[in-house]
Amino acid sequence: MALIPFLSNTKAWTDGRLPEPWNAGQTSIHDFILANTDGVTGRMADPEAALPDDDRVNEGKVIRFAAGAIEGVFGHHGSPADRHDQAETIHRLLKVALRTPRRSTILAFYTALRSDSALDYIDTLLEKIIGDPSIDRERLVRFATWIARKAPDRGPVKASIAIAGIIGGPETRDLVVALGRHEEFTLYAAVALANASADAEQDIWRLAQAVEGWGRIHAVERLMATTDQTIKAWLVRDGFRTTIMDEYLALPCAETGGLVDELRAPDPDGALIAGAGDIIVALINGGPAEDMRAYADGPEVVELYLQHLQDKEADLHTFLIVDSIHGYLTDPDTDWGNAKGDWRTDRRRRIEDLARRIIGRTDWPNKVAQGLGAADDRDFRQAKRAALQLGLDPWDAVFRRQQADPRSSFWWDLMQTEDVARVRRVVAHAEAALPLGDVATGPGTVLGVGGDYWAHSALDFVVQDLRRFPGEGWRLVDVALRSPVIRNRNMAVNALNAWPRDRWPAEACLALQRAEQAEPEPDVKTRMARLLAGQDANPGPIELD
Repeated sequence: MALIPFLSNTKAWTDGRLPEPWNAGQTSIHDFILANTDGVTGRMADPEAALPDDDRVNEGKVIRFAAGAIEGVFGHHGSPADRHDQAETIHRLLKVALRTPRRSTILAFYTALRSDSALDYIDTLLEKIIGDPSIDRERLVRFATWIARKAPDRGPVKASIAIAGIIGGPETRDLVVALGRHEEFTLYAAVALANASADAEQDIWRLAQAVEGWGRIHAVERLMATTDQTIKAWLVRDGFRTTIMDEYLALPCAETGGLVDELRAPDPDGALIAGAGDIIVALINGGPAEDMRAYADGPEVVELYLQHLQDKEADLHTFLIVDSIHGYLTDPDTDWGNAKGDWRTDRRRRIEDLARRIIGRTDWPNKVAQGLGAADDRDFRQAKRAALQLGLDPWDAVFRRQQADPRSSFWWDLMQTEDVARVRRVVAHAEAALPLGDVATGPGTVLGVGGDYWAHSALDFVVQDLRRFPGEGWRLVDVALRSPVIRNRNMAVNALNAWPRDRWPAEACLALQRAEQAEPEPDVKTRMARLLAGQDANPGPIELD
């Protein structure tokens, strides 16, 4: 007589009821995203909204990553861990769950997906699934889409999206697209669409337009083989723009989108001119990605851009772009020898001349004055930057802006002065406007990140520059010594360390002694002790938290 196995549960596949491995009542990530998606734009109504598992994922963590940032950092600045053993374990648990879908077997599989970043194991896992003929493909599709729709945890959702991409078909497309609208899942959705969608390029493009951060970077990078003229036009007008850094996508979008060919047109549209200017600045800035020196068409693009501006009205944003171009061309440290483009001396001089004609227009001071009175914060900041480049002094306008709202982030700007009278005005305003009693709550070990620490951050920007003004702002230094934020206390020590001892207020030694006795951070405590002993608080390189 054949034995009936205890673990068999094929009924779950026939009646459609799989035992859920999560607690009842938890909101699924899929439902959360749908509820927060704008039906007209297809975008998340609040891109910063925390996912249902946010508290569980970030429990005990000091710093929280932006959505999609972990995959973005791994993809651009390193490699994920090689978790072959983890992929092997998950593959085995998956097969058990598909064969005998009891709550215990599904929970074991689900827990393995929650334990770490999907990026660490997903490629190896997918290879194993593809190469395993023993896996029932119909069950796998149902299982993966069920988790993707119902799971309240991001790790299992990411893995399920990836699995749906290799074994799903048109029936999984809408599910993948819906999840991909959240930046945390866009990478997995874009790759899944590339693997499963018959119209992958259009789907990925629509997804790219629905996100603005790391998700857009991930999606746009998977459009780099496009020959679609509409997509290419979008890449150089808007596709490169992200809330992370335009530098990540500037070069690939310029090359794939055919920026130089577009600029060769006699009268390019305004969106193209705007996009070209921002791409040029991103390439000049460089940073985490390839810069202008890697762009073979760079010289022609810059020259064409400036030529198109010669007879056009321009705003302060354009002025700053042209000023950046001029600074790049005249910077003695620019290494033209390693540049791919034709940056010969005569061409650089020709481009410099085009830039100087625009910078030399006589209406810029009036536009700066208007901008410094603008209600829009972006316009004000552009006017401030333009004023400095034109040799104008925006300090009083910046001070008025800071007075209007103590939470404004101009404290650092105000301290970039050598005028002690101005510093005293800033100190007096900080003493009156900042809730210093809420800051001087005693030393702690917090980093002070986030909106709850706006006053600590403001104090930081003022105190860090008081080291250049001996004796000024002692009350702020004293508050910083008693702040729970480590960096505040380090900045206070820096100020006292830079001040000659005869410029210390009478109460400074006692305040520093009390601070040293209460200090919980060993490195900061050592610095305070050295200062009390009349020694340099910074005997060598230190790490300032």
